[in-house]
Amino acid sequence: MNIEIFAVSGITINQDLEGRFCLNDLHKAAGNENKHRPSLWLKNKQTVELIEEIEKAGIPAIQSKQQLGTFAVKPLVYAYAMWISPAFNLLVINTYDRLVSGQTFDFLKPITEPITLEDFNWRYQTITNAVINLKNSNVVMTLSGAELLAGKCFEK
Repeated sequence: MNIEIFAVSGITINQDLEGRFCLNDLHKAAGNENKHRPSLWLKNKQTVELIEEIEKAGIPAIQSKQQLGTFAVKPLVYAYAMWISPAFNLLVINTYDRLVSGQTFDFLKPITEPITLEDFNWRYQTITNAVINLKNSNVVMTLSGAELLAGKCFEK
């Protein structure tokens, strides 16, 4: 399973090894309001029915991991985001679409004109979160012998 790193509102959305996304991270990205806690959404009748429908296909749709959060498949991420608000739902969908389509994220674009301190801080925090997640991940890189001889490797 490929782990895709992406951020919503400057918050990195973590994934588990099965590719499910952390609803607790999405909760933080949406403003961390008590009324939007994933545990409340999971008690919703429509949510329970949606999870049951997804799991009929043999897909493990959701898993809570102690001290890590609640992880859900993409359709449940979209449903959770919609439960929070239509605007947040669109933000999550558009962010994920940019990730899978290979579009450059705003924080990776070169700065060619003055930016606000808020924009700088957002870019800095997003990149910092991505680096922290990479440091905490098991990343496997494959380099050919020719690449190693050419010095195309990472130094610590």
